[in-house]
Amino acid sequence: MNRKRLLPFMLGIVLFLVMGYRLVDTVKRNLPVTCDEIIDPRLNQIPTSNVDAVTIQQWFASQYGISKDQIFIIGGDPSSPPPKLGVRWQSETKWYEATIDTQSKQLEYVDIDWKTRVPTVEKLLSCNGEPEYYTLQRFSSKPPYDFQLTLWYPRAGFIISGAQIGNEPTFNNQSQLDKLRLLREFDIRDTSALSNTKYFILGSLSSNSIKKWTGVGNFTVEDMTSGK
Repeated sequence: MNRKRLLPFMLGIVLFLVMGYRLVDTVKRNLPVTCDEIIDPRLNQIPTSNVDAVTIQQWFASQYGISKDQIFIIGGDPSSPPPKLGVRWQSETKWYEATIDTQSKQLEYVDIDWKTRVPTVEKLLSCNGEPEYYTLQRFSSKPPYDFQLTLWYPRAGFIISGAQIGNEPTFNNQSQLDKLRLLREFDIRDTSALSNTKYFILGSLSSNSIKKWTGVGNFTVEDMTSGK
């Protein structure tokens, strides 16, 4: 093959490989989300007591087969830490961040933020059953409003939420919830816990903020700008 034909041939191969990679990536992104992808069973084994940021960093590295260099300690120097430190890393589809209380050496929670292949309300309910409670909060005073729906599973030990912008909330079975916070089992009746930031993702909650779950769409909006 002469040089005049070689260059177009090589460019064709490169184009073919690029298109093939994009096709594979598109197929992967559109595969159905599995229940194990929503709450990875490995996270049930994460150490929670007598831990520090390096311990959690090493645990993620060993469990997920990644280098410690890909896992970042956030919040300061782990040798002289502030009251809380974060340990953060990302996969192809998610961000993971564990928050550690450095004084009690307790793992407080693990946050998962989806980048792609976000689970829907319908998928979440099919995998984990219906939540016991929900909050639907409005954070802006003028339209279009910022809404956040959070589903609460106190006995399972997690909350999951998603946001919308609009004049009215339109959450339904196909709405995507892209933020998960894994906790230990907690008592929803402990109203003092509602002032602790580990029990919510945005805003502050009052004792009557959390509503009993009665089904998708049966939501009451709480105005978080009213000062109540």
